[in-house]
Amino acid sequence: MTDPNATPNLSETLNGLSRLLLSHTDEDADRYRDMPYGDFLQSEYWATIRDHLISQIGKCQLCARRESLQVHHNSYENHGREHAHLEDLLVLCDRCHSCFSGLRRLHNNIPPGYRNASFDNFTLPRDNPIAHRELASVLMTAKAYAREFPNSERPGLMLFGEVGTGKTHLAVAVLRTLTLRGMPAIFMDHQDTVDQILAESRNGSTVTLDICRNTELLLLDSLGLHRATDAAADAILSIIKYRCNNGKPLIATTNLADPEAGSQLVDRTNPLGRPDYKVTVADRIGPEARSRLFEMCKIVRMPLVEDYRLRRFV
Repeated sequence: MTDPNATPNLSETLNGLSRLLLSHTDEDADRYRDMPYGDFLQSEYWATIRDHLISQIGKCQLCARRESLQVHHNSYENHGREHAHLEDLLVLCDRCHSCFSGLRRLHNNIPPGYRNASFDNFTLPRDNPIAHRELASVLMTAKAYAREFPNSERPGLMLFGEVGTGKTHLAVAVLRTLTLRGMPAIFMDHQDTVDQILAESRNGSTVTLDICRNTELLLLDSLGLHRATDAAADAILSIIKYRCNNGKPLIATTNLADPEAGSQLVDRTNPLGRPDYKVTVADRIGPEARSRLFEMCKIVRMPLVEDYRLRRFV
């Protein structure tokens, strides 16, 4: 039996995996699927797969640690045939395993109202030809981003728009499309993420910060929705700057304005005749974090349409 704490040799694990590909039968798959899961984890079959992935990837796919690595299922759909479906598996450290297990049960942390969001069920307005055309164009842009992923020049996607224009639905549709290809991804609400990072920091922990910085694909929803303290702004800058510097894709949505995203900064005129200016992305997360986002992301402006949350139930 292979020592799970030893560092596997890549050439040896490739040879072992090749033998599995040649010799594994349907009867073998049925036998592994039907045996108690604890016995399966002790099998030579699983040890070969585990050692190969650890040697090939070499780090936790959530936080990038290289110690205490194990392999875990992201899906059990192909249980018994894991050697032919390595995209169903993830390399995780012991620290992230419990966190990931919870996120997996919660569908990559996607809120219940969006767990089935897809490109196919994104609703276009039927009674407004202009809005239909503009939203259809945005939908095609999101599909193209997912289809061409990864893009080394601009690995991220940032969706600007008013409340209820369908930003989160499209962002989740992209995330779900990429997770079906085996991409580890997590949905995080901006305010919840900041609160968790700051709470953990008081106990000397950086688990959530490490996950947000290192997970292969991060969706950060409602960026800058609430006024940020200096500590919160620093946490968001740390995430964005790290991901930008390391070419890690980030999908973000925001209701905030930005002139380079086509936003009008003057909201309305007050009774005294003075212009009332909208809060901008730079106002909430700082100019450096905003600059990094524009450097790494494809910018998409959602058209002004009726509230998407109401439209999709019509």
